[in-house]
Amino acid sequence: MKQQFFIPLFALVFIGGCAHFESAKPNVPNIKTGASMAKLPNVPIKDVELSKWWLAFNDPTLTALIDEAMAQNYDVALATHRIEEARAQNQFSRAGLGPAVGVGAKVSQNQLSENGAMPITKLPGVSRDQTVYQYGFDASWEIDVFGGLKNQIDATDAAIKAQIYGREATKMSIAAEIGRNYFELNNTTRQLAATREYLDNLDQSIALLKIRVQKGDISHKDTDEIIAKRENYESQIPALEAKRRDLCFAIATLLGKPPESTLYLLSTPVQNPKLFAFPIGQRAELLERRPDIQAAEAKLQMTASQIAATKAEYYPKFTISAHAGWETMDLNKAFDYSSLATTIVPGIQWRIFDSGRVTAQVNAAEARDKQAMDEYSKSVITALADSERALNGYKASTDTIAAKQDAIKAQNDFYQHQLKRFKAGDISKLELLDAERALKDLQISNIQVETQAQSQLVSLFKALGGGWDNK
Repeated sequence: MKQQFFIPLFALVFIGGCAHFESAKPNVPNIKTGASMAKLPNVPIKDVELSKWWLAFNDPTLTALIDEAMAQNYDVALATHRIEEARAQNQFSRAGLGPAVGVGAKVSQNQLSENGAMPITKLPGVSRDQTVYQYGFDASWEIDVFGGLKNQIDATDAAIKAQIYGREATKMSIAAEIGRNYFELNNTTRQLAATREYLDNLDQSIALLKIRVQKGDISHKDTDEIIAKRENYESQIPALEAKRRDLCFAIATLLGKPPESTLYLLSTPVQNPKLFAFPIGQRAELLERRPDIQAAEAKLQMTASQIAATKAEYYPKFTISAHAGWETMDLNKAFDYSSLATTIVPGIQWRIFDSGRVTAQVNAAEARDKQAMDEYSKSVITALADSERALNGYKASTDTIAAKQDAIKAQNDFYQHQLKRFKAGDISKLELLDAERALKDLQISNIQVETQAQSQLVSLFKALGGGWDNK
C-alpha cells in the first residue's frame, strides 16, 4: 500500500525537478536614435559629473539645498515606499515556490445518533457522547512545472527595478527644479537691485529737470516722459519682491518644509555662476543615462513575464498536500504513536473548460505589453527631443548673451567717455545720466537672458539624465 502511494508522489517530485525554466524575453522596440543636429555653445568646456551636476557651479548653498531635498522631499519618500511595496510583493511571490505549512488544533464535541447507520447502543464500550481532540501540521506545495510562479517572480523583480528607476527619475526632476528656482531667485534679486539703481538714476534726472522747469528753461511737458518711465519701473518693485518670496516658497515645498523656512535665502549672497559647456556624448547613450527609459524597459520585462505567467494557466497544476498530527479521545494518549494520523495527497488541477477565461487573461496581458512598448518608445523619443531642445535653447541663450555683452561693452565705453566729458565740463549731468541709464537698460535685459540660459543649462542636465548615478 505504501509503495502504491509513493509512486505518484515520486512522479510529481520528479516532474518538478526536471521542469526547465527560461525567463521571458521583453519585447524592446528598436528605435533609431539618429545623430544630434545641435552644436555646443561657444562657452568654456568644463568636466561635469552628470550624477551631481550641481557641484560644477561651486555654490555651497545650491549643493546644500539639493542634498536636503534628496533626504526630505515627500515625492522621494513616496517613491521609496513604493519600492518597499514592490519588494514585499516580490517576497510574497517567492514564497509560492515553497510549501505552505500551518499548525492547528481543535476539539469537537459530538453526540452520535442511536438510530444512525452505526448502531451505537449495540457496540460495547462506545459512548453516544464523544469528545475528540485533533492537532497537528498541514502542508501544501504547488510544483511549478510550467514556470507560472517563476515568471510571476520575474515580473515582481522587474517591478522593483521599475520603481527604483522611477525614484531616480523623481530625484532627477527635483534637483533640476531646485536648480531652476535657485538661479531664478538669484537673478530676480540681481534684477531687483538693478531696477532700484535705475530708479535712483531716474530720481536724479527728475530732480535736475525740475530745477530747469523752475528756471523756465523747459516746460513740465519735457518731464512727463521720464516721470512716466519712473512710475513704470517703480511698479515692478512689488512684483519682483513677491516673485522672490514665491521662489523661496517653491524651494521649501521641494525640501518638504514649511514655506517660511527658506526665506533666509532672501538675504543669502547672490551667486552668478559662469556658463560653461561639457561633452554631450552620443544620442544612444541616453538609453542608459535616463532613469525614465530604464524604468520603461523594466516594465517591458514585467509585462513579458506576466504574459508567460498567465499562459501557464493553460497547463495543469501539480500539488502535494500533507497532514501529520494526532487524533484521540483520551488526552492521556495525546502524543502516543497510536494516536498519530498522517495523510499525503498528490493532486492535479487543470482548467480544461473555463469559458475562455485564461485566453481573455492572456489577451489582456498582451495588451498591457503593447502599452508598455508604446510607453518605452515614447520615453525614448521624448528624451531625444528634450536633449535636442535644451541644447538648442542653451546655445541660443549663450549666443544672445555674447551679443548683449558686446552691446554692454560698447555702451559702457560710451558711458566712460561721457563721464570724462562730464568731469571736464563738456556735458551736463543729465547727459551723463542718460548714458548711464542706457547702460543699465542693457544690463537688466542681460540678467533676464542669463536667467533663461541657466534654466536651459539645468534642463540640459536633466534631459541627459543628470542627477542620478547610473553605474
